[in-house]
Amino acid sequence: MILLAELAAQPRAAVVVEEGYNKIFKHPYVTGSVAAERLAELQAQFPAVPIVFCETRPLAEEWTYRWLGACQYELELAGGTSTLQESLRSATGT
Repeated sequence: MILLAELAAQPRAAVVVEEGYNKIFKHPYVTGSVAAERLAELQAQFPAVPIVFCETRPLAEEWTYRWLGACQYELELAGGTSTLQESLRSATGT
């Protein structure tokens, strides 16, 4: 939850899950209904951070690539790329 709060503070953020949504119902340590309920609660609490389920790593990479490109374009239109660059530098500690 703390990480989602930190992501929500960024100009753009998303969580990409390299698995299908149906897999949360087959988790060995948590019942599916509990996992689905918690996921729904987190999404409602942090609506600015989409949680995207992609069946495979290549699909996750493709979605992420296109999403980052769209974010960059939107920020350039708004003149906010310097804010994005500063956020990335502070997140990586460089």
